[in-house]
Amino acid sequence: MAKKKTAPKPEVVVITGLSGSGKGSVLKSLEDLGYYSVDNLPVELIPKFAELTHDNPSIAAAALVVDIREGDGLKNFPKVYASIRSYHLDSGDIDEVMHLIDTEFADQIAGSPGFVAYHSIDCGGGDLCTVSVFQDEAGAERSTEAAAEFVRTHLSHMQLTRTDVKAGKVDVSRAASEVLEPAHA
Repeated sequence: MAKKKTAPKPEVVVITGLSGSGKGSVLKSLEDLGYYSVDNLPVELIPKFAELTHDNPSIAAAALVVDIREGDGLKNFPKVYASIRSYHLDSGDIDEVMHLIDTEFADQIAGSPGFVAYHSIDCGGGDLCTVSVFQDEAGAERSTEAAAEFVRTHLSHMQLTRTDVKAGKVDVSRAASEVLEPAHA
């Protein structure tokens, strides 16, 4: 059976700069290229803007200007939270676990409010680690609850035991554009 192809998530470009630096010209050029554009958006509204563009199927890309004079507001952007869960598989097939995560869980969590990223890692020796990243702490906490429910309902025929959960604010992050494309087990 062919896997349903998911639509790519909209790209969001944030433009900042000093007065007279050409922010408006860049925004206008992006608008001419088909970007949904917003000028002078307060930093506090960026997560909601990203959520709305993500949920709107008619928006393929968005751009916004943030005034560099936002000061302390810029220090808080972007603020994301992660939940890191560790598991050990005593009985069962790790490839089957990864396949079920891919086909039954990853898209579910990706549709959750405030979703940023999800990764499932085969650490070898029956160990598995998952990382959920959300725009807010509540989203990261909900992902831990959703993962526990998924293990109960979809993996109960295996002996998969959660061994640790850690969560917190992400302070340093980098990602190549390739990591933004879904990978499948």
